[in-house]
Amino acid sequence: MGNNIISVRDISKVYKLYDKPIDRLKESIHPFRKKYHREFHALDKISFDIQEGENVGIIGRNGAGKSTLLKILTGVLTQTSGSVTVDGKVSALLELGAGFNPELSGLENIYFNGLIMGYSREEMENKIEDILSFADIGEHIYQPVKTYSSGMFVRLAFSVAVSVNPEILIIDEALAVGDVRFRQKALRKMKSLMSHAKAILFVTHDMESIKNFCTDVIWLKDGKVFERGKPKDIIQRYYNYMLHDILPDNNQENIISEITPNRLNDDLVWDTVEKCEIVGSRGVVVKRVTFYKDQFSKKIDIIDGTEKKLTFLAEIDINVDIEDPLIGFGIFNQYGVPVVHFNTPTIQKGENIRKLFAGESIILSIEFEMPRLQSGTYSISFGINDGSLDANFVVQHIRECYFIKIVQNGIEARQQGTVIVENAEISLK
Repeated sequence: MGNNIISVRDISKVYKLYDKPIDRLKESIHPFRKKYHREFHALDKISFDIQEGENVGIIGRNGAGKSTLLKILTGVLTQTSGSVTVDGKVSALLELGAGFNPELSGLENIYFNGLIMGYSREEMENKIEDILSFADIGEHIYQPVKTYSSGMFVRLAFSVAVSVNPEILIIDEALAVGDVRFRQKALRKMKSLMSHAKAILFVTHDMESIKNFCTDVIWLKDGKVFERGKPKDIIQRYYNYMLHDILPDNNQENIISEITPNRLNDDLVWDTVEKCEIVGSRGVVVKRVTFYKDQFSKKIDIIDGTEKKLTFLAEIDINVDIEDPLIGFGIFNQYGVPVVHFNTPTIQKGENIRKLFAGESIILSIEFEMPRLQSGTYSISFGINDGSLDANFVVQHIRECYFIKIVQNGIEARQQGTVIVENAEISLK
């Protein structure tokens, strides 16, 4: 590590929000300066330093202020207050192709963007061969970019953006570009740029990229720096926050409770459920859920690919009598496609769950062997229906009641289609 390359001191960005467009005019001409706006603090007194040799990831929910911060650092926006010092030549991968003129050809846009970035035509002439080779869009380079497919557009935009050799590289979600082959080439280029740059600032929602590229992580929350530290530590706490709205508590971090089945209600660590969607007549309501392994010895939020036997628990209030409960369970990928699915008729061998009575509170226990799934974030949904698969039944389907992160020690496993689980057990406690 060396000297500070970027120094940020108490910067804030405040936007004036108006309920109606006319309110802006009223405020500007009001004789007594009456305010018609309310203030939104996109950034609120942020301070940090980035030293030479650091690759810093910036994470946070949508609206946390990540992109606003990067635009201030690159000069696209001006902060409302505070100061920013940047020591070095900056290249920013923000909104790819934002400066492209759709009426100009791809070749003309290369020179046009070069001028925007401060390069002369002669300097861009020296780079043009590398840009065209990297973009690899053939004769389309002589056609107006308005005729390009979205894939060709981002390929050219990315190629132009990475054609310089920056001292400071600022990236905002620019790695998911093009098809798989081009994305791999883009990643290799990014790693090459990172090896030569003095410092890197990298905004993304992809935590695996943060782990691979970054030496440090800044977590933004509500326009402020919430935490800063090493990726392994910050990302674990960030997952807990994103999946279950659990903020870090330094006094209770990494506590593992010893659980026994006969003390199920008292000692389990639960996650409250407030936003799950219930499809049906609301005859059942989910109060809280949790995931455990190893005979209730450890609660888990991130599932490693080596873990097999897992137990999903849901505490449910029953509002109506359910004569013949039919229970189904599914794990869904980010596109809403079920990758794991089973129900009581397929696994219970004809044994039915007992009748459920209005007014009682039950704990639904679903124990199953987790198949090998691709790394990523998955949602849990399940249903408690009254009836059978071959007859009409009343649906009580609970959608997205829980989110889990699955990792495979950094290696993604391939998963094709839906896994129908046979070795599972559903019971009531």
